[in-house]
Amino acid sequence: MPSSYPVGLALFLGGVYMAVMVWIGMWTTKKASTSFRSFAVANKSLGLFVLAMTGLATSSGAGFVFGHTERWARLGVVSWWAGAPEGIGLILMALVVAPFAYKFSVNSVPEMIDSMFLKDRFLRGAMALIMATYAWGIVGAQIKATGMFASSVLGLSGFLINAIVAAVFVLYTMAGGLWAVAYTDVMQGFCGGFFLFLFWGSCLSRVGFDIPRVWSSVRAIDPELTNIVRGGFGGVAGPTLTKIIGVFAWNSYWIRCAFGAKDKRSARGGLMIGGILTAVVITMTGLIALVGLSLRPDLKSEAVMGWLISTTPPFIAAGFTVALLAATMSTADSVLHDASILFCNDILFQQGRQRVSDATRIATTRWIIVVGGILALFASMTKYPMVDYVLKVFTVAGGSVVPVVATILVWRHANRKPVETRVSVWGARAGLIVGTVVSAVCEFVPAGVRWAKPFGGGIIPAFVVTVIVTVLVSLVSPGNAVPESPDAASA
Repeated sequence: MPSSYPVGLALFLGGVYMAVMVWIGMWTTKKASTSFRSFAVANKSLGLFVLAMTGLATSSGAGFVFGHTERWARLGVVSWWAGAPEGIGLILMALVVAPFAYKFSVNSVPEMIDSMFLKDRFLRGAMALIMATYAWGIVGAQIKATGMFASSVLGLSGFLINAIVAAVFVLYTMAGGLWAVAYTDVMQGFCGGFFLFLFWGSCLSRVGFDIPRVWSSVRAIDPELTNIVRGGFGGVAGPTLTKIIGVFAWNSYWIRCAFGAKDKRSARGGLMIGGILTAVVITMTGLIALVGLSLRPDLKSEAVMGWLISTTPPFIAAGFTVALLAATMSTADSVLHDASILFCNDILFQQGRQRVSDATRIATTRWIIVVGGILALFASMTKYPMVDYVLKVFTVAGGSVVPVVATILVWRHANRKPVETRVSVWGARAGLIVGTVVSAVCEFVPAGVRWAKPFGGGIIPAFVVTVIVTVLVSLVSPGNAVPESPDAASA
């Protein structure tokens, strides 16, 4: 780290920024405490601008800033397929899910399935458990990125900085619920975007904004680094489908934001804009990694981002601290809040089934947020590559929860009102269990990994197997009773 690096200024700006985030959390506490629905989905009052900013901020986490930089420096442009499709998934969510999700008075996807289609306590709880459990690992990945920055660039204790950052976003999230998460995301989007833009400009100026020159330099290092279809079908299709499908499961936060949208225009337009900006940010992050690699081909892939930051002009380098904090907190708070709502709303106290006061639900969720933050802090200590970990958990969720939900929504009886799915309770249960097992085997068991490699990972075989099992078991199992109205169970 150069002696000229403005550590003092960086810490000052970071401290001010975190203080503002805590203030927003305190400011929104009263709104969030009026009811559990207000804490979970902001009383269906989120507009287009807030939804667009929270979509962008949640996607552009610090784990992805550092993780994608390391991956691009290590594997090259083929890494685009492991990042940008997250934005594509958000765009598809805006087109397919948002136009009807904003109508429902529910707090989560499992509650929607339970109240509208299959009245089943086990299915609802199992879906929520899968979607919530790995989320704490994703929060840990964001915290870990901050620790990498603190140790490699600031020369400080990574664990100490991680603990401070985790304490801040846990505090404002438990205080203000979705109100705090959404409004801090607006601030995070502005501050993070401003300093990232300056950082990108500074990096590109080192090569005279000559992208072809960067491309030639990287190609001279290793021609495969410029091969966007490196690895063939498996190298492209696997990461792409994993991201697009998995994003529907791991970030049910976005769907819950659609539940909290005040109208159709806000739900669809906000997620659409957020998805487009997400794809742009992740693409630019990869391009900057290639700039660093072209200038310092001797560096290890994980050191490229640290070197770029430490050799940037002082004000921009200090500002990047704010951008990193924004990236960390904007993803961590969203995922942590979503996981905690799932745990309380669909596992501990199933909304619509158990008569528990809103005050009890809110207090319980706040304690779950604290526990989840502690678990995430310890998860941040792992040495496993962040993006690789995220892709694996995307596969487990995308190969189990998503195909079951998709089959429930698509495979329906014609001309029946209220709408009735042809998937039976036992079909959905079987599909969820088999999908979880198949996707986990394909990602974590050596023999399964080898078998799934031609498909680019476990997402494709798990998705197909889950749909087949769900349909076949439904054909031979009893039908389902359907609530009289979509909101009957959550009234």
